[in-house]
Amino acid sequence: MRLQSILLPTEDICNVEALYFHRNGNYLEFDGYFNLFQIAKRKHYTALTGIALQLELSGYSELLLMNDRRTIAWHRLEAATRKAYRFELPYQTSEGVFWFSLKRDETVPESFLQGYFDGICPEPTPVNIVMDICTYRREPYVCRNMERLIQRIYQDPALEVRKHLQAYLVDNSQTLSQCEELQELLQAAKGKIKVFPNQNTGGAGGFTRGMIEALKRKDTERLTHILLMDDDAMFEPDALVRLYGLLSTLKEGYRDVTVGGALWMEEFPFLQHAAGENFDRFRFEIPDVCLDLRKYENCTKDSQLAAANEAARYSGWWFCCYSLNVVSENNLPLPLFLHCDDIEYGLRNAKHGLLFLNGIGVWHKEFDLQLPGINPYFDTRNRLITVALHSQGHHRQMARAYIRHCLLSCLLRYKYQDAELIYQGLIDFCKGPEWLLHMDGINLLKKLQAQAYQAATIESSSLNYTAAEQQEIHRQIQNYQQRFDAGVMCRHFHNPQKPALGKVLSMNGWLLPASSKGVYAVSMLDTPFSTYRKRRIFLFEPTSGKGISLRKSYRSLLHVLKLWLKSEVVISKYLSQTVKSYQEKRMDLSDIKTWGAYLK
Repeated sequence: MRLQSILLPTEDICNVEALYFHRNGNYLEFDGYFNLFQIAKRKHYTALTGIALQLELSGYSELLLMNDRRTIAWHRLEAATRKAYRFELPYQTSEGVFWFSLKRDETVPESFLQGYFDGICPEPTPVNIVMDICTYRREPYVCRNMERLIQRIYQDPALEVRKHLQAYLVDNSQTLSQCEELQELLQAAKGKIKVFPNQNTGGAGGFTRGMIEALKRKDTERLTHILLMDDDAMFEPDALVRLYGLLSTLKEGYRDVTVGGALWMEEFPFLQHAAGENFDRFRFEIPDVCLDLRKYENCTKDSQLAAANEAARYSGWWFCCYSLNVVSENNLPLPLFLHCDDIEYGLRNAKHGLLFLNGIGVWHKEFDLQLPGINPYFDTRNRLITVALHSQGHHRQMARAYIRHCLLSCLLRYKYQDAELIYQGLIDFCKGPEWLLHMDGINLLKKLQAQAYQAATIESSSLNYTAAEQQEIHRQIQNYQQRFDAGVMCRHFHNPQKPALGKVLSMNGWLLPASSKGVYAVSMLDTPFSTYRKRRIFLFEPTSGKGISLRKSYRSLLHVLKLWLKSEVVISKYLSQTVKSYQEKRMDLSDIKTWGAYLK
């Protein structure tokens, strides 16, 4: 059974050579992240009894089989002939990783390489997977991904997974039927891609609609798993080959384990944002954030290779595969509309286990580079719900500290409208689960969008900058973008700048007059203390250059302080009873009857 293909860099997916192999003189060493074969996790979770490397080659004269940095076998090749080879690997007696190295024969003008790691499993488990993709007016992304699915999976007769994979497109905008390109792709897919028009019930409602449709067909189509994937994520098709190979070889005791997907940064394809995250009492922890996967030593860290490292984590729904024994009519997600649905569902089903494997994941635009829009509302409300359901005791103290921290961050950045969204998130949480079930999501979304900051270009009339101010902001952003690289991204996560004592004592300049009337460009990655004594700022996204105009305002300061005091009162009066109500109603919020009414 093909477990993972040998991959090479491509322009349409990822062209970072070091993610696939490294050059060493005349040798190509296939010890890059995508071509390492992790041993410990396979032994722990799967029933594999042996591993072989299957290659078809020409233009190479020698092959070295490697276990970690140790050569375990040497083979002479027929460089002038395109020939198939099979090399058995000492799976039962090895740890770490397998990889191989090829010596290029310069006398042969062209080289050829394709192959895969082949797994020997006496009794593979029948597996049939549904890709569940929720989308809202992102036709270009959807068409790109479906075209890649058809060309690289469905049209490759060598791949077994093509017979056991179908895709559900849940169309929250009900516009896919008008896309001619997609209609042509649907015909080419010959029924393997289905479209389900849906009410705009957000990501939670879209993904859950896909789950319900899969459950309807579970028995008749012998479906076993559902893979949730973002519509705008860019994926390597071999991730599906690896997922199928893994699921088909799982030991009986792990057949309901969740398979998570890593998240790699689209802006810096070699940086890993996450391979599972921890959430506890409003706090996030992302193990190995900004890990540089071009480096062999990073790819072979214990945190990457060891089995059961992921036990306390959840997987984001950018790529996350659940067993349909776990997803059931009385165990569906909560109707949270946006954000934290994956956190709550992951924590709820943590008992079934979670694992990650190299090469299974997607690239996505880095979240921290983008303005949050309406997200402060959903983050506040939905994190409160998640903590209510999954954290024990001290809910009022935790909520007070969390709301206080969020409002203070808004003050430091002059983001007063975000403070309003945070307060509204708290208020709506305290309305309880019945309100959550019966609220009109579309009208709520419109209301929030009217309140939220909207990113705009510097020249936008809504920002009202003079020509001189526009020129100066452009100059500052260009200077920032010239030095913006992966190092800046990593320092944002690992070495946040600590504020000077003067900034702390002066409340970041609120107790002092502003130093200048000019406009300063401040990046989304800059510390909130970067607004120190600035009267006006343009808070911008490093990649797009778009942003929002913000201003220091003592009237707004008093308003945010008033929101904080009102929050304290709300938490004292209503939070404990609201927490109890969510705990009592959790089952009602996530069963299929409730969802049937919610989705109309």
